[in-house]
Amino acid sequence: MVSTWPYAPTQVYVFAAQPGTGRVDDVIAPAVCNVASLAEPAGEGITWLDDGRLMLVSEGLPARISTIRCARPTGSTFGRPQP
Repeated sequence: MVSTWPYAPTQVYVFAAQPGTGRVDDVIAPAVCNVASLAEPAGEGITWLDDGRLMLVSEGLPARISTIRCARPTGSTFGRPQP
């Protein structure tokens, strides 16, 4: 799973990754997660937590940390065992 977060974040794009290579799977459309409600001033960092939520960190001091639950791309195997 690959996520991108624009500089003035209102959306996070979640792309499926190919098993084994980690490359974006361009056959599966990305999921879009609306993060405008978090009112993040500037995007700096993003990561997945073990429970499937995204953790977002802003620039500056004090650095703001937010979490949000986002949809996964339809057809993605993220979080499911691979055969």
